[in-house]
Amino acid sequence: MKPKKINLFLKKLLLLVVFLCSAIFSEVNAQSPSNANDIMLQAFGWDVHTQTSVSTEGGLYNYLKTRVSGYATAGFNVIWLPPPSKSTGGVGYIPTELFNFTQTSYGSEAQLKALLTALNTSSPRIHPMADIVVNHRGGSTNWTDFKNPIWDCHSITSTDEANFGTISGVKPCGTPDTGEDFNGGRDLDHSNLQVQNGVKEYLTRLKALGFDSWRWDVAKGFAASYFGDYINSSSPYASVGEYWDGNSATLKTWINGTGGKSAAFDFALYYNALQPAINNGNYAALAGNPGLAGQFGYATKAVTFIDNHDTFVKSGSFVTSDNIMKGYAYILTHPGIPCVFFPHYYGGTYKKDGVTVVYTSNQTEIDKLMAIRKANGINANSSVVVSNASSFYSATIDNKIVVKIGPGLWNPGTGWILKISGTAYAVWEKETIVDVPSLTIAPKGGSFVTGTTVNVVLTANNATSTIFYTLDGTTPTTSSTSAVGTKTLAITSTTTLKAFVKNISNVSSAISSEVYTFTTPPTFTVYFKKPSNWNSAIKIYYWSPTGTAPAITYPGAAMTLDCGGWYKYTFPSTVSSSNLLFNDGTLKTADLTATAGIKYYDNAWLSAEPANRCPVIAPDFTLSQLGGTFTTGTTVNVVLTANATTSTIYYTLNGSTPTTASASAVGTKSLTITSSTTLKALVVNTAAISSAIKTEVYTFSTPTTFTVYFKKPSNWNSAVKIYYWSPTGTAPAVTYPGVTMTLDCGDWYKYTFPSTVSASNLLFNDGTLKTADLTATAGIKYYDNSWLSAEPANRCLSTTSVTVYFKPPTTWTTVPKIHYWNAVPTGSVAGSTWPGNSMIVDTNGFYKYTIVGPTSVNVIFNNGNSGTGNQTPDLLNKTDGFSYTWGAVARMINKAELKSNTVIVYPNPVTDVLKINSESTIEDYKIMSVQGTVIKEGKPVENSIDFHDFSTGLYFLQMKFEDGNEQIQQIIKK
Repeated sequence: MKPKKINLFLKKLLLLVVFLCSAIFSEVNAQSPSNANDIMLQAFGWDVHTQTSVSTEGGLYNYLKTRVSGYATAGFNVIWLPPPSKSTGGVGYIPTELFNFTQTSYGSEAQLKALLTALNTSSPRIHPMADIVVNHRGGSTNWTDFKNPIWDCHSITSTDEANFGTISGVKPCGTPDTGEDFNGGRDLDHSNLQVQNGVKEYLTRLKALGFDSWRWDVAKGFAASYFGDYINSSSPYASVGEYWDGNSATLKTWINGTGGKSAAFDFALYYNALQPAINNGNYAALAGNPGLAGQFGYATKAVTFIDNHDTFVKSGSFVTSDNIMKGYAYILTHPGIPCVFFPHYYGGTYKKDGVTVVYTSNQTEIDKLMAIRKANGINANSSVVVSNASSFYSATIDNKIVVKIGPGLWNPGTGWILKISGTAYAVWEKETIVDVPSLTIAPKGGSFVTGTTVNVVLTANNATSTIFYTLDGTTPTTSSTSAVGTKTLAITSTTTLKAFVKNISNVSSAISSEVYTFTTPPTFTVYFKKPSNWNSAIKIYYWSPTGTAPAITYPGAAMTLDCGGWYKYTFPSTVSSSNLLFNDGTLKTADLTATAGIKYYDNAWLSAEPANRCPVIAPDFTLSQLGGTFTTGTTVNVVLTANATTSTIYYTLNGSTPTTASASAVGTKSLTITSSTTLKALVVNTAAISSAIKTEVYTFSTPTTFTVYFKKPSNWNSAVKIYYWSPTGTAPAVTYPGVTMTLDCGDWYKYTFPSTVSASNLLFNDGTLKTADLTATAGIKYYDNSWLSAEPANRCLSTTSVTVYFKPPTTWTTVPKIHYWNAVPTGSVAGSTWPGNSMIVDTNGFYKYTIVGPTSVNVIFNNGNSGTGNQTPDLLNKTDGFSYTWGAVARMINKAELKSNTVIVYPNPVTDVLKINSESTIEDYKIMSVQGTVIKEGKPVENSIDFHDFSTGLYFLQMKFEDGNEQIQQIIKK
């Protein structure tokens, strides 16, 4: 190209780039400007409602309400509250009733409204953010019954796991999921209009309560476009999605998919920058505009965080205050919208998924960092210039503050004032005020151990200032010994240090004075009472002792057993005080401090030695296996253990009284007993004091039959198994889930142990669901939610059924329904829920319905509504064959009409093919489960029905004959 054409091309290309960048930036900043300066608080942890500090104030809502003015003063703009609706699990993330705001773990609806009012009227205003959980719901009484609001099966995606297993409730019938599956609840079908309208109604109600911002749970659960629609319809102040993904490009795609209407939590920064830098020292990860916050045009859409209620128990999370504060030193000084985690702010012990994390409060330090951010106008769009990213990280933000994260001594030089510092982090502000000279002395004066050295560092607040000092207690002057900026003094004897600082403007500080006293310390021994749930490997871990002590690593040095549950440890004579904690390698105390002397700790430091701390122990012993009845052919291992390892055990095995001439062992003795034996034993301690004689009788006999019967719960599948372990006697070893039980009758299954077994630990299961751990001894045992004292009455009743007939008026336009209750026998079938179940078309305008189980039942026929003209009167105690015509007299169909036809089905129980002999031709049949669900229907082929693919269990065969009669027979599938 010629030069002019090249220039023209470059101009056009530049205009195109500017246009594209402007379009992208405009899209992703659709709601950004008002949020750019915000700081968020996640005002809860996973089990925050169990924190003593919260529960004693009447719950989380009350706790937060009393602190609203403090949050406003600290600089929080948005407070993210936990899910506000009734749910299973307590913390709110499996909602069952979206519109129920009272039954939560955090307080009542009235308390919530009071909190929201306080936030909205605070000065400055704090925006309440609701945690929106609409990716999924939980059923109220079964898997899929949604209420408040009521949604039908179309509200659940067809790909939900409820469609692929045995459940209680109706099967989902929506369209396939538009996002990832969530197996903790039913995935909602957001393409369904009732779900869309329901979510919008939910957001409207939350706004009416006082919320104005949304945090979206499980943002991967459905298509991003639906989030954009919900945000458009509700116009929140702020919106952020939990799109749990460490890829910045993926986060941007989701944000763009919402139409740029929502921010996202910056998991890319969390995983790819903060964790490598803070946990592993890879500070280069913080350079180069990391995370979503570092992407052009997306900083105001990036909510940065250190941990949250989910990540805090995951690998790589930040546990120690040192690492936590390094993280906040980064996000509270860098682009993005930072979010503070409640447990980091207040401290406390939090648990989830079997993991416990103990935090200390960082409120003071976090408030200081927030104040620095606000005072210097640092926001989501601030600029960052990195100056170091190797052994530590340092950067200048907006040329107003400097942050340093990582080990080592470093400062940005002159012109900067240190505003806050902690372990491996510091923040400076640009110097804009006159230097007021001051001096720090570390450590402060106090009592120290003779023979040790105290290294005292004097540091001026300005490196150009001069320190003047004396070591003899005299007042220092400008003629005294001096040093510029800093001075280290090695003090080994009692000394009075006095010093002041003078800056280059000849302004002097006040004189500081510290006295260092050296004395010979008293013996420094700590005694610790082991808690009952600790093991006996007690250790002491200490750090930062005052004086000289061997360096140790966690869990520390082993303590010596003193007496009973008391252990002791003596520090070297050079140590006058120390930080310490006690532990058993797993469990541990809180961080403690102690000074020289004799100290006793039992849940707290005691003021003196407890009375009778080491009482004289009377001789005694234990037997690991007490006497009883055992199975002939088995072995009983009995261990006798003295309560003092130096005591002697004397015993006999023939029932005679033991003496000091009997068989003996020191401390402990193991005996193998295989036949009926009378064991007698006593213990004699080293002071020649004897215990009482103990007698145990071990009787061996042939066991009784050992059979257990188990009633399967209705929500279990029919593959019922028994898993047993540690049997008394000999039985084949089994692995979980165990041995298949045999169907006995109805829902009852049985298993017989070998005759050599007299007792066992066991549990029943169906491969997924299971009972608690149980025990049983030989005999005939029955279990139905608990062990029964005897066989239940009528345990194996023959199944009965009641078929009723109803002819509705011609004015009814819908299929009539039947509502039934008070079945006899009691419990033979559960009553229906008004208006009941739809009936089945019969002949001549009649409808019919079969109720399996009872011999009689109360019924009402209706058209789905109540009141005159819509329902019959209560029809009480109706039996099989009852018929009712609207406006006519009810009658009983003659049994001859129903059962004149002789039918024989065989074999029963059936394995593969069921044969049918009948005088009349069978027009069609239905096979139903015990719950009444139709499993198979059709016409018999050569008077046969194939049962090959059926699971083991009880079924009902309903046969309709050409003459209009019907029969139901009970079939057992082996």
